[in-house]
Amino acid sequence: MRAAHAAYLGELLPDDRYETWVRDPRDALHALHRNVLVRLGDAARAGGSLAEAEAVLELALRADPLHEPALRSLMRVLGAAGRRSAALQRYERARDDLRSAYGTDPDPETRQLYRELLVGSADTGATEP
Repeated sequence: MRAAHAAYLGELLPDDRYETWVRDPRDALHALHRNVLVRLGDAARAGGSLAEAEAVLELALRADPLHEPALRSLMRVLGAAGRRSAALQRYERARDDLRSAYGTDPDPETRQLYRELLVGSADTGATEP
């Protein structure tokens, strides 16, 4: 995953930004990179590298602030790091952004994770000391 992330050089054909023929391949590459970032973040969390996981997932959310799999992964990382209130704040910000952009709430899986974090029952992958 690290190699795939390192190989990503940014926007596909930036000089042809307004050409319609490049839109679909550009969007597909962007989505693939975002998914690589989420998988990399999940792997880092599973390996106990919470700072790396947070940094990678923040990159994914900078690229697409409404990407719920990245949001859920970041919420789990923050919960595992003992920063539940930060995880809850990220959810609330995303919920507000989704309502503003699309008039909708986060999906059921994201809402469930929020509720679990709220009551302290979320499986964040944190290891017991």
